[in-house]
Formats: sequence, structure tokens, C-alpha cells
Amino acid sequence: MYRGALKQTFHKLKKLPAQILGPKLKEKSIVWVGGVPRCGTNMLMGCYDRHPLAHVYHEADPTTFQNYNLKPNETLRRRFFSSRASFIVCKALLDADRLPELTTDFPHSKILWPIRNFSDVLNSHLVRWPAFRENVDEIATGISVDNWRGRNLSEASRDLVKSLYFPECSIADCKALFWLYRSNLYFDLALAGKEDVLTIRYEDFTQNPQEGCKLLADLAGLPQHPGMTKGIHSKSIRKSDPPSLHPAILQACEEMQEKLLSHCHRF
Repeated sequence: MYRGALKQTFHKLKKLPAQILGPKLKEKSIVWVGGVPRCGTNMLMGCYDRHPLAHVYHEADPTTFQNYNLKPNETLRRRFFSSRASFIVCKALLDADRLPELTTDFPHSKILWPIRNFSDVLNSHLVRWPAFRENVDEIATGISVDNWRGRNLSEASRDLVKSLYFPECSIADCKALFWLYRSNLYFDLALAGKEDVLTIRYEDFTQNPQEGCKLLADLAGLPQHPGMTKGIHSKSIRKSDPPSLHPAILQACEEMQEKLLSHCHRF
């Protein structure tokens, strides 16, 4: 952890001269990176982090996050506006339910929302957290969930989980229900079709990183930089067989994915 923090500090110091000498905007340009966990947000944050003019706040940054959740807006404001950079990128993954509030409280901010094939998302979850049921049992049965998974959950999303849940749900089924209701946030928050929201497909981005990084730069108002595409690959697409899901849950995931993809920027 110490070596990682030291490396990140050195990386920020290396970019500092470019940020001091770079363009100065009247208002900071801010991009919030939302979506569903394991949908490619770290890859997109890395693209921005390789741009010398962007100050990127990762969820492990203790000055901006607490337990991977964003700190209060006043703390964020102090951090962002003390930065020498005019271009700010901040992850809002666990705080995706707060995106409308964040874009209201921080003028000139925009939202990046990646969409990834749900089977690959679930497989990634199963590798990273193989035994965790994502609090789906509690949400489906009306038990209060005192963390980000249950925060600001709409009645529509809660009803969606309840309609598909059964006590014998497998861990994969629970992770699929979690993906469903977190994906439904995109519609609960009315993000579809908004001019300040860029919705991109993970598979398109990884197969055409030049065009993808141009979209990221344009969203933030950044000039294009060749380093943004470094290390991007498509090796994680359909790397494993899809997990076994209950037929009704599988159908709901397929329908949600089609609905989401209809709002993606096409490359």
C-alpha cells in the first residue's frame, strides 16, 4: 500500500508542471465516472490519468473518499478548487445515485457512464467476491441495508428485485439482480439522452481506443493526448463462459442490456 501511494504521489508531481502551465478555465471542468462496479471504470480513469492536464481522483484517495464513498461536497469543493489543474476527473461509482446532485452542485460537470456485457460483469464479480450476495436478500425482503447498495433505491428498482428474487437464488443470481437494479439507476436518474452524459459501450471502447479516448477528451474539454490509449486491450471480452442464471433473471438482464445499449454512443 505504501509503495502504491508513493507511486501515485510521484505520478501527480510529474504532471504538476503541465497543469500549472496548462490552460486556465473560468470554471473547473469536472467529469464524474459512474456506472456499475466491474464495468470498466478503472480502465477509463486510467485513460484520463495518463493525460498530463487531468487531475484524477481515484476511490482509494483518502483526501476525497472515505471507505470508497465520496466525502461531503464541501470537502470535494476544497480539494478540486485547490488543484492547479483545470480538468478534474472523479470516480462516483458507489455514489452513482448522487450524480444529479453532484452535477447541480458542481457547475460545468459532466457524467461518463460505461456499459459492459452483463455476463462479463458478473464473471468479474464472481472472481473478485465469490461468496458475497450483494445484500440482495436484505433488499428483496425489506430489511434495511446501511450502505451504498441500498441508498436512494427507487421503488421501481426495489420492486424489480422483489419480482425476480427467491430465497434459493444462487450467488450468481444475486449478483445479476444487483447488476439489474444498479443499471436501472441510469433510468431512475433520467440520464438517458442528456447532453452532459456520455454513455459508452466497453466492448466498442476497447476495440477502438483511439476513437474512445477522443470521446473522453472531448467530454472533459481536454486536448487529445496519445498517451491516453496506452495499455487498453479487449482481452477481457467474453473471456469466460456466461454464468448460469435462473431463466427469468437471465431474461431480465438481457432486456436491461438491450435497453441500455440503445442509449450508447455508437463508434
